[in-house]
Amino acid sequence: MAKLARIRSAFIVFYFRQCTKTLPMGLIYAVRVDGVKDWKIYLYVYMPVMKTTYVADMTGEFK
Repeated sequence: MAKLARIRSAFIVFYFRQCTKTLPMGLIYAVRVDGVKDWKIYLYVYMPVMKTTYVADMTGEFK
């Protein structure tokens, strides 16, 4: 069972990484030019895009 948890954990980390790489850097640069702080970029840009990733992570928690 512990081996399965480690495999799932590695998959979720990879999935989060792939999801963040899909965002165009031009969008992030444009938001930074507007003067938005890093935590707001995460909250208002990354979080809405990564909703499905969070749902996939949570469904693995509740078996």
